[in-house]
Amino acid sequence: PTAIVHQRLLIGGLNVRSVNNKSATITDIINSSQLDILALQETWHENSDSLTLRRAVPDGYSVIDEARVNKNSASQQHSKFHGGVAIIYRSEYNAKKLVSLPHFSTFEYVGCRFNASHKGDVVILSVYRPGSKSITSQFFTELTTLFESLVTFRCPVVILGDLNIHLERADDVYSCEFADLL
Repeated sequence: PTAIVHQRLLIGGLNVRSVNNKSATITDIINSSQLDILALQETWHENSDSLTLRRAVPDGYSVIDEARVNKNSASQQHSKFHGGVAIIYRSEYNAKKLVSLPHFSTFEYVGCRFNASHKGDVVILSVYRPGSKSITSQFFTELTTLFESLVTFRCPVVILGDLNIHLERADDVYSCEFADLL
């Protein structure tokens, strides 16, 4: 997992590729690393009441999540496979899910604003773009819109996730476009 320290907040990010059989491992990572916040991608959970997601949350922690909606289903039920994002955090931090941000079709995310009292406010986003879908100009347009929306918070913003862009390839057109966006 990736770890970022923000004014003594220890923040990590991890693409878990399903919490279903990794709940104990996720809990162990949080506890052994003494993380304050862990952003998860590809949770593959069905909804906020998912038992496997709840099992990944250690004592003294809470979770805010967004399961992937299966848009192919006439009943609009949550998909049982792939996607899904979550943020597990120490319960002592006042967290509010960001609901005023726009929704997008090329990636999924969940965002929270945390007030860690003496540590100040910070916005955390867990973002996932499926690698099975082509990168399009619409993706970059939507990501730009998200970034522009985040500047209104007037506090540090930490974005963790898996965008399935090969940033290690400096000559890759999508890596270059992403770098230009930042």
